[in-house]
Amino acid sequence: MKRSVYPIFHSVYFRRLFLSYSIITLLLTCLCGAILYNKARQAEERTQEQDSRTRLNQVKTYMEELYPAIYKNAFISDILTTMDTASGNDDAFTSFYKENGHNIYRIYQVASNLKAMMLANPGTENVSVYFKNLNLMVDPYAYYKVAPHSPKYELLTELDQGHTTTGVWLPRTVSYGENSADELLTYIYTFPIQAHGGDISGYMFIDIYKSHAISLLDSLQSSDDEKLMMTDRSRNFAAATSNVSGTELEAYRAKLARLPLGTGRQDGMLFSVIGGDVSASGPEWTFASIRSAQSLSFFSYWMNPEVLLVSSAVLLLVILFTYYLTIKTYRPVRQMLHKLSETNSALLPDHQHNEFIMIEQVLTGLNHTVKQLSGQLDDKKLAALLSGSLAENELPVRLQKDCCYMVINVKVYRDSVKGWKTKWRKLAPPLAHEIIEKTGTELSLLLFIGLDERIETKHLLKELLDRMLQPDSAKGASFAAGVGGIVSYADDIPKSYEQAASALRYLFMEEFHPIVDYDEIRLRSGIPAMNYEPLENALRAGDAVSAEQCLDEFVDTLRRDRWSLEAVEFCLMQIMMVVSKVMIDLNSRERMFPPSLLFQDLRRETFADTMREIRELCAQTGSHIQRHLKENAAQDDIFHKLKAYIDDHLSEDISLDRLSDMAGLSTAYLSRQFKEVHGVSFLDYMTQARMERACELLRSDAGSVTGIAGQVGYGNVPYFCTKFKSRYGVTPMQYRNSYRLALKE
Repeated sequence: MKRSVYPIFHSVYFRRLFLSYSIITLLLTCLCGAILYNKARQAEERTQEQDSRTRLNQVKTYMEELYPAIYKNAFISDILTTMDTASGNDDAFTSFYKENGHNIYRIYQVASNLKAMMLANPGTENVSVYFKNLNLMVDPYAYYKVAPHSPKYELLTELDQGHTTTGVWLPRTVSYGENSADELLTYIYTFPIQAHGGDISGYMFIDIYKSHAISLLDSLQSSDDEKLMMTDRSRNFAAATSNVSGTELEAYRAKLARLPLGTGRQDGMLFSVIGGDVSASGPEWTFASIRSAQSLSFFSYWMNPEVLLVSSAVLLLVILFTYYLTIKTYRPVRQMLHKLSETNSALLPDHQHNEFIMIEQVLTGLNHTVKQLSGQLDDKKLAALLSGSLAENELPVRLQKDCCYMVINVKVYRDSVKGWKTKWRKLAPPLAHEIIEKTGTELSLLLFIGLDERIETKHLLKELLDRMLQPDSAKGASFAAGVGGIVSYADDIPKSYEQAASALRYLFMEEFHPIVDYDEIRLRSGIPAMNYEPLENALRAGDAVSAEQCLDEFVDTLRRDRWSLEAVEFCLMQIMMVVSKVMIDLNSRERMFPPSLLFQDLRRETFADTMREIRELCAQTGSHIQRHLKENAAQDDIFHKLKAYIDDHLSEDISLDRLSDMAGLSTAYLSRQFKEVHGVSFLDYMTQARMERACELLRSDAGSVTGIAGQVGYGNVPYFCTKFKSRYGVTPMQYRNSYRLALKE
């Protein structure tokens, strides 16, 4: 070298090395910073989630315990605290109605106190007290003996029968006439408090409007963006703060039905969900809080003075460390090039400031030599030779001549190809061969066999492969091998390879040893004669037992004789086609089978596993068909009768409850099946049928719109006109006039 010492920053290699290390260390530093930021953000999110859960527990405690206790404590403090129970065994409530049960003035005083409670708590629909032994109900406006026509008679009956739970809010709908009803929440206290069964002396009923529940939730909001909900999934009741629209309420209800209890984030919102105590027959109250999920800002985190100071210090250390590491790495390269220039200066160019050119010049010379040596060891040529895509003049140098050839394909199960090759080499086989790796679990052996050693070599090969199998025999075969035939010319090596691959495929039959010789299977031929019609008939009839018998006959036929693998696969394919044909044919008429059952690959690793899948599919198919045949016959008749009844009574108020009584089915099941049979829900069908009848009457009848509305079940004419216009885009009179105008034209 002309100069051995010069400013290091003049070196291209040094500058690039410094830049590379700088980029790497900066990336690592940024990664660490990102991890720290993520940890800080996660801590911030956990704090938000804990705060949300704490707030929601406060809401739950207030709605389920504190708010109802206002009425209970007021009643106890105003009425029952005046009772003296020290001389007897009765509680204050029992003593009260024993002493004053027939005292009209004291009963009137109870009613006055209840009225004062209602006035002190706007939004309360009613507060009433029931004396069990007297069968007397007292509310703010009256007191009366409870009879079947009394307002809370059904509720008291359910309480006596143990069908209703006390101490929780019960959703109720109270009707005041044909078109008037309120949604209420009723809280029931037992007296004595927390009494059960025969110990109960009476009840206190607190009724609040649903709108008041919304107002209570509004008062419990911590911020304007927080949304609170309380739902009873079993009774389809939900109330939310006033900042939740009807559409949002339904969306949140559907989402909460899928969310577990706890706190989580979805779609940029923070959901906190807790559940109330669940009794055997009581409601299942779920409280939820939804608000915007706020995360720690990336900008605010890094603009923190302490974070900026630490980051600057770290950046300075990174630059110093990079410089030190570059110096340490650069020095050996310079020393190596210096020694090369002293020993063989012809290898180095004149550009001594650019180490890349120097190293490239040296490596180019070395690489040329390596390529000359590695060209004789080209495994790709051997692989191409097996597949038959190698020309005659491109034969690998390692391919021996004047000998015979045989290919063995090996598939490794519980080991790697490298591990299998190690075991093979430990046996030190006296066989000339080459190993060609194809995948991580498959390889091929190309054996070179002397012209007079064919039989001996084949026996020795099988013996060696058997010895490799024996250590793992208790756990099952660790590999499988297909042995091809012996060929005399290199051009026929692809033929031996195909024979080995064909032999290996016969392991599908399970009757073969893990080492399969092509000579054992080459004489197998023919296709068994089978009748697939009985199987098809059995499946169409939903007769799973007969289908199973047909499959048993198929298996016996396929295993009775030595059929070729192609014949077995053909028969299995025919069986699969029969099953698919039946399913697709039935599905084209009725959606009887789900797509997951209709389109699935039944082929497995072995014949037995494949037949097992086919049997399971046939059993499922038969079960589907049998169940469908039974259900359709009964359901179609019922639902078509219900449809005819609806069409004949459109002027009446038809409800799902009436139809469920007629059909003897539950309301929920009737609604679900009605939609499945007729394609639309019950309400949509009612609306559609009434609108179509109204159109017929408008076209054929000169009667008034009021009369036509009554004939199709709408007592409210403006509501009928609104529904008609929302469906057809015009009012009833516009529709009639348009029709008459079209007739004139």
